Amino acid sequence: MVATQAERDYRVKVKADDAEMVERKVASGEYATANDVFNDGLQALRDREQSLDQWLQETVAPICGDIVAGRGTFMTPDEVYESIASELSAS
Repeated sequence: MVATQAERDYRVKVKADDAEMVERKVASGEYATANDVFNDGLQALRDREQSLDQWLQETVAPICGDIVAGRGTFMTPDEVYESIASELSAS
């Protein structure tokens, strides 16, 4: 026997255009039920949050650590803006 997660009933209100989208997804056969549409949407949200967390940990945190430790050369926001403006005017 395979263990399954406990399920709970949960009532939500959605905008009319969102409800129509759910109905279209089910009517097209892409999803069997409205519940499946919502579960897929929640999984996409979990995936996006996981990707953001990974990016923050692997990319942003090390750079912040370098800034705090005084390692490297970094640009101020004004310098970034000036650099971008210069690149755009040169092209």
